[in-house]
Order: sequence, then structure tokens, then C-alpha cells
Amino acid sequence: MNARFADIARFAAAAQRCDERAWPEEARRFAAEHGSAFAREVLRTLSLFFGFPPVLRALDLAADTLAARGAADPVPRTISGAEAFAEVYGSDAAPVLARLGELDPQLRCWVIEHAYGRAYAGPLLDLQERERLAVLALAATHCWKQCDSHLRACLRLGVSLETLCKDASAGDWLPNDARATLLARIMNAA
Repeated sequence: MNARFADIARFAAAAQRCDERAWPEEARRFAAEHGSAFAREVLRTLSLFFGFPPVLRALDLAADTLAARGAADPVPRTISGAEAFAEVYGSDAAPVLARLGELDPQLRCWVIEHAYGRAYAGPLLDLQERERLAVLALAATHCWKQCDSHLRACLRLGVSLETLCKDASAGDWLPNDARATLLARIMNAA
């Protein structure tokens, strides 16, 4: 695991915990190292897994450090949501989209337009980092079916099993039971 991703995982884990005393200092440290725009992009990605209220709380508690000053930094679209979805899911894209449509057609649209067309479109995190972050966030929330999909995406994108195994301990994010479950799922994904 590279140092950049280890730091992203540490920041993301702290954001999820959002301890009122420790979080503002972690946000300050991360923003000093990587910039507040990058910190906000990581948090926007986390909103897909933890929802808007926890991310808004994290932004509020670290407002002095992370608040956008003046005009909001634009999130340029590098590719469309459908293209990003296809890149992540590869040959599984059509069946996954069909399943999302069966579950809720409106949610399917939101996934394509918002999750992949906006939150995954930012230029500061690369797709491998986003997918590795997705794996950890989904393991933290015990969303194992979705975690498995993103594990397969990581492998399709060239992330090694060794890297994924190291990621399971990144940021001291996952409790032992979730870490053990994730490690087993990584090995089954091979």
C-alpha cells in the first residue's frame, strides 16, 4: 500500500468516527498535507457510503479547515456516469444495472447520475483509489455483497491481492471481525 492511500484511509476512518475532539485536528493535518479540495473530494466520495448527514457533520466540525472559500471548487466531469459505471463493473455492468432497476428504477438513475456521474467524476482521486476506498467503506458498514462487487472492480483495475490485504488494516478503520471477513472475501475474490 502506498503512503498516499494509507493517509486517505486514515482520514476516511477518522471522518466516519467523527470524534468531536480528534476529528478537527485530523482534518487539519490531512488538509495541510493534501489540500482542502482533496479532503472535500474524499468526503464527497464517502457520502456515497455513509450518507450526507455524517459527511455534513464532518465538514461542519472541521469548517475552519475544510470549508470552501469563495466559489466552490468545481467537480469537472471527466467521463459520464454510464462510462464510469462500465469502467468499474466491466462485463458485470449490464447485470448489475438490471438488478438495480429491479430493486428501484429511480435509485438506478441516481447511482448512474450521482454516484458515478458526479461523486466518482472528481479529478483528485484516481479510480483505483476510489474503488479501494469503496471496499473499506463497504466493509466498515458490513455491506458485503456490494463490497464483493468493488473487490472484483479493484482486481479488474489492476489492484493486487497483496495491496487489498494491506488495505484491510489501513487507517485502523475496521474492527477485527470486519477485517477478518474482508480478508476472507479478498482471498475468495481471486
